[in-house]
Amino acid sequence: MNGTPLPPSALRNPGHVEERGFALLTVIVIVMALTILGLSLFSLSGFEARFFHPAVNQAQAVQLGRAGVDWARYVLESTDDLDSVRIATPPDGIAGVIARRGTDFDSADSTGNVFPTAGGNPDPIWVRAVASQGNQESAVLARFSPNEGHDLYKRLITVMDKLVIKQDDDAERFGNTLLIGNIRMGTVRIEDYNGDAITDPLHGPPCVAQHSFPRPEQDLGPGAAWWQEKYATAQYLPGDAPITLGPTGTTPGVYRTDPGEPFGTPSRWWSAVLEGDECNVNVRGTSIWMFPDGLRCNGQLQLTNVGTGPATVIMVGRPTPGPPSGGPQDENDVGFALLGGILTVGTVNVFMISTGGVEIEHLEVPWHNKEGHANYISIYSDWVRLMGPREPNDMTFKHGDNCNDVPPQDAKDGLVDQLIEANLLPNSRLARRRLTFVPGTWNENPTPVGN
Repeated sequence: MNGTPLPPSALRNPGHVEERGFALLTVIVIVMALTILGLSLFSLSGFEARFFHPAVNQAQAVQLGRAGVDWARYVLESTDDLDSVRIATPPDGIAGVIARRGTDFDSADSTGNVFPTAGGNPDPIWVRAVASQGNQESAVLARFSPNEGHDLYKRLITVMDKLVIKQDDDAERFGNTLLIGNIRMGTVRIEDYNGDAITDPLHGPPCVAQHSFPRPEQDLGPGAAWWQEKYATAQYLPGDAPITLGPTGTTPGVYRTDPGEPFGTPSRWWSAVLEGDECNVNVRGTSIWMFPDGLRCNGQLQLTNVGTGPATVIMVGRPTPGPPSGGPQDENDVGFALLGGILTVGTVNVFMISTGGVEIEHLEVPWHNKEGHANYISIYSDWVRLMGPREPNDMTFKHGDNCNDVPPQDAKDGLVDQLIEANLLPNSRLARRRLTFVPGTWNENPTPVGN
């Protein structure tokens, strides 16, 4: 019988054909199992995705709510108006923000000022921000305590230790020292050049009261960030006439005068000792003038505005250690010694800040009976020493027209607020109005608003 002969291998192993069929069946089973597993994993990933996206949206909604509270705090500190957060356009994702003042959120008032008026008690400020992301929503509630900050510069004199005015054996000079504006003292100590207490009313009229505030050393002491930052960028300004201070553009100028020279017998070191015409300084724009070892002017410091608008001069002086024992010890701790007084010509706003004393005296003979005045001046220092001229002229320092007057420079968003916001004044961070978070009042409530 004719047919196709079997290969030799088949003749040797008759079960080989059956094995090949079993292997194919095994492959099919494995492929089916892998297919089922893949489909299961795909289905599981889709199932997990349904939970993952809401979780991400929920976390983002919470973060947006926190950002909404921080944004509201900035707006409230800047505007001093509770309703400002409702009117302003919030960042993306913030559905709504409301600020209220009162003991609890539900009954609190949503209109009016954030910060209390002078002498008023600060009520808590509540901020509630609602944010949404995808299908999730979050409400964040927090309470803050309003702090008006320290009015270090919105007054005539802020002095830590003492105010010394020439009165002993020369009452005429005391009567010709006119101080118009508020004076705040860490310790109310007003004395004459002999160290005796002055009980006579100061002339002006000034308003004197005790108040607590930070010392200038916080930003002017060794290693202080404000001093180091400004000094590193300061332009060197020699103390030789003619001196012109101030930028030609709108960016404030920062200047330093050093390394200086010794003066006196025994001597102490000053950043600058100005004589004659060197004391006549032209100013424009806004400037910081830094003296690492203090400034001594043996004549009258005359600041003349040569710009097209008001000029502002921020003078910052740190005293160097004084002469050894037996020398003129009143020079030991002096940041500014203006021994012919000060005179401003044109609109010049003057800020004088020192970690030591500020001496403004009609001491040198040519200035005994010469007028001196500054129509807007603010002094912030450890101590102040003043001596007016003899008749017929006065030394007049003004910061407003009376105790309750608010000059334009001190008004909300006026010159002082702008200088503080730009960190151009030492201890600006302590002078800013701020809302302080009350621990334990933070409440987050993430809520799903759909599936």
